[in-house]
Amino acid sequence: MVTKKQSSFSYDVLLIDEDKNQLQKMAKLLEQNGFVVHAAPNKQTALRIFQEQECTLALLNIHASIEFGLEILTALQTLNSHVQTIVTTNAELHLNNPFKSFKNIVICHTGNDGNMHHVLNHVQRAFNQLLEKHCHSLEKKLDKKADLLVILREQFFKFYNNNPSMYLTLKRDGTISSINMYGARLLGYDKSELIGNDATLIVHPEDRESFQSHIASFSDVESCGIPWEMRIMRKDGTTFWVRNTAQKVNKIYGDEVLFISSVDITQLKKSEINLRLSENKYRTHFEHSADALLIIKNNKFVDCNAATLEMLGYTDKKELFETHPSQLSPEKQPDGRNSYEKADEMMAMAFEKGSHRFEWNHKRKNGEIFPVEVLLTAIPIESETFLHVVWRDITERKLSEKALRKSEEKYRILVENAVEIILVVQDGRIEFINHRCRKLLGYEPEEMYGKYIHNYLHPEDRDMVIKRHQQRMMGENPSENYTFRILDNKGNTKWVEINIARIDWNEKPATLNFLTDITDRKQAEKDKSILETQLRRSQKMETIGTLAGGIAHDFNNLLTPILGYADMALMRVDKDDTLYPDMQCIMNAAKQAKDLVLQILTFSRQTEHERKPLALHLIVKETLQFLRPTLPVTIQIQKKINRDCSKVIADATQMHQVIMNLCTNAFHAMEETGGILRIELDQIPFNEDVHLLHPGLKAQDHVRLTVSDTGCGMDNFTKERIFEPFFSTKKGGKGTGLGLSVVHGIVHSHGGDISVQSEKLHGTTFHVFLPAQQNHTYQPTTTKASIRKGEENILLVDDERIIVQMLKRMLEEFGHTVFAYTKSNEALAALREKPGFIDLLITDLTMPVMTGLELTREVKKVRSDLPVIMITGYSEKLSEGLIHGYGISQIISKPIRTTEITGAIGKVFDLEQNEVAT
Repeated sequence: MVTKKQSSFSYDVLLIDEDKNQLQKMAKLLEQNGFVVHAAPNKQTALRIFQEQECTLALLNIHASIEFGLEILTALQTLNSHVQTIVTTNAELHLNNPFKSFKNIVICHTGNDGNMHHVLNHVQRAFNQLLEKHCHSLEKKLDKKADLLVILREQFFKFYNNNPSMYLTLKRDGTISSINMYGARLLGYDKSELIGNDATLIVHPEDRESFQSHIASFSDVESCGIPWEMRIMRKDGTTFWVRNTAQKVNKIYGDEVLFISSVDITQLKKSEINLRLSENKYRTHFEHSADALLIIKNNKFVDCNAATLEMLGYTDKKELFETHPSQLSPEKQPDGRNSYEKADEMMAMAFEKGSHRFEWNHKRKNGEIFPVEVLLTAIPIESETFLHVVWRDITERKLSEKALRKSEEKYRILVENAVEIILVVQDGRIEFINHRCRKLLGYEPEEMYGKYIHNYLHPEDRDMVIKRHQQRMMGENPSENYTFRILDNKGNTKWVEINIARIDWNEKPATLNFLTDITDRKQAEKDKSILETQLRRSQKMETIGTLAGGIAHDFNNLLTPILGYADMALMRVDKDDTLYPDMQCIMNAAKQAKDLVLQILTFSRQTEHERKPLALHLIVKETLQFLRPTLPVTIQIQKKINRDCSKVIADATQMHQVIMNLCTNAFHAMEETGGILRIELDQIPFNEDVHLLHPGLKAQDHVRLTVSDTGCGMDNFTKERIFEPFFSTKKGGKGTGLGLSVVHGIVHSHGGDISVQSEKLHGTTFHVFLPAQQNHTYQPTTTKASIRKGEENILLVDDERIIVQMLKRMLEEFGHTVFAYTKSNEALAALREKPGFIDLLITDLTMPVMTGLELTREVKKVRSDLPVIMITGYSEKLSEGLIHGYGISQIISKPIRTTEITGAIGKVFDLEQNEVAT
């Protein structure tokens, strides 16, 4: 919207009428009455005139087209909403007046005759109203300006009187016509004391002539405005310096006066004096400074002191004047840059920042290059800027820095290549750490800087380490060497040994710490302790085994005559005899005793593992017989054994160990609460389900041994680790953590697999799978005992007389001639007397003075072809090499039955002999 602001009242009328005849008539009538008419026959012309001319009123004559009038009015009021408009029409507009929404509009009804004088009256009336409004507006503006003038006058006099400058108005004769309040107070006068007096009253006597000269020339226009300085005297006689500026002024009534503005410059004058004194002092300092001082102007030296000449080896300052810094430098600086270009850059930086400090290589007159520290300081003096230059020879410092760098490099190499972690701890934070932390902890040094040391300590050792650190910082002397645990970036525990020294780091107390990784040593110590414990237990078991073997030997020696005599007695007594059942009971008891000895021998067996076809149900039965007496009555044993299972190729001792360990673990799980120990043995075919659960098994049938309990069960964490060596959840003294790992190793070494199912508080089940022997059906076999009769001469040796007597009688009943001895040396002497008379040597293995093997060796020296039957009392293992080396024909174990010894003799002399059924 365009608003036209009129500064004066005009009688311009925009006349709009589509009827050109009416337009001309109305325009003529208005012009005759003093109006300036701008006629427009259409909308376009009307809008153009309205925009170009400042029309006070718009007169719109509407004939038939009301729309034409509305369109014109809308366009006009869009351009100026305040324009006064008269609409003339001969139409009657009442309720449906389409112009009522427009502002500043008057409707003039002309009637059918189109009375123009009626319209003229409306126009004159409208202009009278507009003129009245215009006059009223002007009055308001004048009132505002008058008020503003009063305010400005007050502000001017306030400024005039209180501005910190003295304002004087002098007449042409030099008398004071006015002075501001600040000036009067500054001089110590009242204004009335000064007005009318000659201005020289306040001028210092020495400056009055100069002052009067300036006053005399104030009529010269060129002299006005030129400042000058002089001294002013106060009423009390004190003086101060001012800088004056004069200006000629013409008053309204025509008189000329000189207006003088005076500014107090006393402090400035004092500063100038001080500056001159300072300049003198600076010059003295400049010339006598120990540092080389220079001045640069336009990038060239314009001054220097004596120290500069001495440093460079010159004798005259003029030799250095107007030289560029690069001319006193080598061609290139240590960084390889051209000295000229770099010098310009350094000076530009000093001008930009105000000062700039850097190192530079300069060159003496004799060509020697030396390092200096340069300080450039920009100094603006009047309209120019200089550079104040300070050179300080740093040759010694550079040499020291070089030596220090070499020393630091040596220490850095030592620190970074040390096998220990080296760290500095201050206020509990890591202030330095070498790169060894990367290998031991998995962190980069940057990750650990500023971190608290306790973040890396094992929770169980944290308080101890922090306490010792605090004690050391307080001046106490705890141990400088001790061990603790730390955590790496994956949470793994590492053992370290620390050596500590108290130091100052950045002028504050700290500790220097050397950490040595002793994790392997700690593990070795732990393993050693476990192995020592295991060794002690192994030695204990070996001792017990040896003891058991000795007991078995003695027990077999006792059983041998019992079983032998009972056997011979049964052969003599008829089955219908009343003594036969009694003798049979003795025989059965002796057999059970023999089986018991065999079990003891199995427990004490210390031989190498020998794998052969085993009926596993027999091993289970034998193991349970050992185990049952050791279990409390609160634990019930349940068995489900399939005796038709195939045999397995295994070592009997190891199978005993597997079953015993699994059953012992089950017992420990139920020791406090009691429960059921269940052992199952069955044979399963190989199928997809078995392969899925046990992918390591071969595609064949397997014998499955299951040992389960109703004990405390295991959580998932324990299940995942039970087969790890040395892992144990048992209380001290109840296990080394080797049992299940040994079981696992034995089972896998036999080509089998082992699995575990367990849930906390719901018991545990172990399944052991062992390959069944293929293409072989195992059926119990019964070997008929046979008795061989003969006429051989037999040399019998045993240190137990009762056994010698029993065997002698037994052999003699079957036709043999027996020469019995209880001492090996006597038997050997008898053989030597009649070496060809003896057909067979039967000797015990374990005897005093001379063992069975020693006796055999000596006998073979006499009769190398003499057959030998060796009798053993327990589980001594004779290797094939020993048997063949000593020429032993057969081996018999005590206790001995008739069928066993006669059968052995038969194998020696006549393997084709007919058997006699007993």
